[in-house]
Amino acid sequence: MFRAKELHLYNIAVQRESAYQLLEQIQKYSVNLIDMQPSIPQTVREYYNNIKNCEDILLKLNEIQAIITQNQTEIIKCTNYEALISRIKNNVDLAEIEEQLKSLKNMQENIMMSEERRNKLYEQRAVVLNSEQFQILQLNQPIPGEIDIKDVGLKSQRDLNRRVQYEFSLSIVQGTIHTNEVIRFGRIIFRTTKQNAYFISCQIADNIVDSKGNKLEKSVFYIVFSSGVSDVTRKRILKVCEVFGVTFYDIPTSETHKNVLIQLNTEIGVINEVIEESKQNLKDKLSYFVNIHTESSQSELNFQQLHADGHCSYIEELKITIQLQITTYYHLNFLKPQTLYYGQLWCTREIADKLKELQAKYPFQIYQFMMDIQYEPPSLTQTNDFTYPFQELVNTYGLPRYGEINPALFTVITFPFLFGIMFGDIGHGGLLLIFGIYLIFFGKKLHLSTVESNRTLPEKELHQLYQIRYLLTLMGFFACYSGFIYNDFFSFSLNYVDSCVDMLNSKYLPDCIPQIGFDGAWHKSKDMLSIMNSFKMKTAIVIGVTHMMFGIILKGWNCLYQKRHLDFICDFIPQLLFMASTFGYMSFLIILKWLSQYDKDPPSIITTMLTMYFTLGGIDGEPMYPGQVQIQTILIYITLGTPFIMLYPKPIFKICKFSQPQYREIIEQHEHHEDEEPLPPARGGLYKSKEKVEETHIDFGGFWIEASIETIEFVLGAVSNTASYLRLWALSLAHSQLSEVFFDMTLGSMIETGNIGGILIGFMIFAVVTFMVLMCMDTLECFLHALRLHWVEFQSKFYKADGHQYQPFNYVFFLENGIEFSSR
Repeated sequence: MFRAKELHLYNIAVQRESAYQLLEQIQKYSVNLIDMQPSIPQTVREYYNNIKNCEDILLKLNEIQAIITQNQTEIIKCTNYEALISRIKNNVDLAEIEEQLKSLKNMQENIMMSEERRNKLYEQRAVVLNSEQFQILQLNQPIPGEIDIKDVGLKSQRDLNRRVQYEFSLSIVQGTIHTNEVIRFGRIIFRTTKQNAYFISCQIADNIVDSKGNKLEKSVFYIVFSSGVSDVTRKRILKVCEVFGVTFYDIPTSETHKNVLIQLNTEIGVINEVIEESKQNLKDKLSYFVNIHTESSQSELNFQQLHADGHCSYIEELKITIQLQITTYYHLNFLKPQTLYYGQLWCTREIADKLKELQAKYPFQIYQFMMDIQYEPPSLTQTNDFTYPFQELVNTYGLPRYGEINPALFTVITFPFLFGIMFGDIGHGGLLLIFGIYLIFFGKKLHLSTVESNRTLPEKELHQLYQIRYLLTLMGFFACYSGFIYNDFFSFSLNYVDSCVDMLNSKYLPDCIPQIGFDGAWHKSKDMLSIMNSFKMKTAIVIGVTHMMFGIILKGWNCLYQKRHLDFICDFIPQLLFMASTFGYMSFLIILKWLSQYDKDPPSIITTMLTMYFTLGGIDGEPMYPGQVQIQTILIYITLGTPFIMLYPKPIFKICKFSQPQYREIIEQHEHHEDEEPLPPARGGLYKSKEKVEETHIDFGGFWIEASIETIEFVLGAVSNTASYLRLWALSLAHSQLSEVFFDMTLGSMIETGNIGGILIGFMIFAVVTFMVLMCMDTLECFLHALRLHWVEFQSKFYKADGHQYQPFNYVFFLENGIEFSSR
């Protein structure tokens, strides 16, 4: 983990007939295959049709899975891909899958048609039953009557005394509608008929479901209105019904009412039997895909055994099998088809030796590519459960360049330590520590139980928490450690060590030093805040300078390992001397002041540093140590001279080097082919070595610009980065003050009153606010600030972060990370 593993580029040559089987064996060693045809699109490559055929099978399997999900049948997911792959078979019959899918679709359609027919019968029965309840049958008869001509608008004098017999009837429109539309439907009918219609409704009690199995709420409605000479009212009502999409049903006469009900009940009973039988047949058919195909009985296997043996539902095994075939065909297209298949791969020497052992079984050749130094190997950093989250923090900033030091190794300690300084509190850190320990011991068991219940979203969230369990534990530990130093426990101090203050006489005991952290008596002093601020501010400076100087030392280590002696002399040495002579010296004065006793007021660090620069090494007052003036004078000259060393020698040396005749041909060749270099593909790319690229990209003016920018950036960055570490002091102060304010305004004020009810309410408020603000928001804030200190202040000193990812060709890796390949 300190550096990426040493990789070499190997060529392979294999016969066409053995290529597929060879890749199945090579994937076990997680090599990085190279795409030998990056400019050729996937659609014209040799195995494109094979991938398309596999995708067709996968599409049909997804349709089968959709039917399984629609029928609410539980599918057992695979949680141990390695065990599954070791016993999986690649023989998947497309014709059989198509036949099974066709049969399942027919059964599903028959059930849907039967359920739709049953819904119609339910609605019709509800209409007939409720028509009797609302006495609609008696209304469905003609009623004779006499109406005066005046009432119908006739004003002719000749017809004043005429009376006619006028027969009219009460008409009924009945049907079903969705229950949530009943109120709106009734209002529109009322307005459309101008209050000349009577609307009644009743919800259907039968279980009506749609094609997806969701329950539908439907109601029966009846519209009673008078119909006479004109049929305008009926037309209006039917138009409204058409807009709302209602279903109409006829009402039987009084004589046939009972017979119709008997007939409907009989038909519903028959169709229910048909649906139940069809569903049972469909369930039996789906069980072939849902059940586990194993020699042992499924009831005899518990989840732990299923996980250990890699068992899952047969539909999952089929899908994984097809995905693996697609993956293999996709990477077969990486090989260059000629008389034999030719390819390249990155791997270690140990893996190459293991691959050579396969030559006895598979006819192929593997040999090292002698020009591999022309290309940049990918960065392969192996992690475990403990180091994984820290490596992810580094990779988010950028991947380590091949051969440079990986900062994740040091981040394991420095990241939680800086977090603990900002989050320092025994109580809050203890809660975080307990949560991390709980995830370590019980997180896996809880994760497996969640997977067993097939709860997808909690499974993902819990898995992410489980992955960072060690990070949370270390963050909580260092927060507790800093809390002991600050003597801070939920905003008040603890007397866990013997106090060095005589509380009766208010005197400090001579020659008494607390064993750990601050004396609890200091928290009762008026000067407590200023004392803690001074301590935390100076501690932040010392830790920040130490952190940055360590990063500069790692830069020198990189230069020596990569044999960049010019960078070691012109960058590392002057940068280390500059940092040591400025802020390193200030940190030395801070520590010296802590370890010294003064009879009168101690010297000010800021005044000493300002006097040193303004007087070129002078001091104001008594020296803090012997020879202070002479040492400070030397440091001043180092501070003024090191930027010139960073600025001038390096570009001058490069100009002299590349002005030699042997580099002229390289420069001209690069200028001729500069626009012809294709970009490597997203996967399987072969990258040119950065050192070789830098040798060909020669720009004499660029050397001076680069050196000037690096020098100015480092000198100004030394000041800004040191000041940036003061966030350690600021966030620690904010955390302690927030904790104190929350306690005083909630629980503390209630304790003073002595009210038990108030104390309970205050405690609940204090607990909720502490959890939401300090344990959630402040944890995230301190986490982000610690991350920034590593990315900007620490890693910028030595970390290029321009490497490219090692892309292992491994089935388990693809399945666990959800990486899928396709013909597109």
